[in-house]
Amino acid sequence: MLDEHPRSEPLVALQVDLFNARGSMPQTLAEVMARQKDIQHSSRTRMNTDACAARLNLRQSLVDLLDRLPPEMREEPGVASLCAHMKHEPVDIVHLIYRYKPYELDSKDYEFSRITVLEHWEAGARDMRNTLAHPELLRTQTQASGVTTFDLTEPGEARIRRPMRTIASGGLPSTKAR
Repeated sequence: MLDEHPRSEPLVALQVDLFNARGSMPQTLAEVMARQKDIQHSSRTRMNTDACAARLNLRQSLVDLLDRLPPEMREEPGVASLCAHMKHEPVDIVHLIYRYKPYELDSKDYEFSRITVLEHWEAGARDMRNTLAHPELLRTQTQASGVTTFDLTEPGEARIRRPMRTIASGGLPSTKAR
């Protein structure tokens, strides 16, 4: 979806994840199996999101670099076409990550009984209400370009990953959170 969105419009995407990469150290073998599934499944989601964000941020870095060219070079048809194709409005990805209950077992990746699905829906609705209750967190952190990811439902402080610093701003490309 991130690759298909028109680059001329800002995008806010909601990423729903049933598995949480962060969690406490397991104490039993059953907890080890449950954590393994959390990490395995959430890592795949995060890997895909991070790869897409890195591509979009790299595109923006190239635009920033092209913007440093003298005006006469930027007006050349090839350079102008490249700039127009590469530029994109900011993309904000809001993570809604299910925080499992202590009583859930290692069967959570295939246990979708009616009661379990209802619990997941309620947790998702609660996370969405919490996110929508604090739109200022999104507005104050939104970047002028690039991809920013938000996890606003984490108990305590919001987790925000901003775009990498661009070459044009004097930084080296990096995808690490700041």
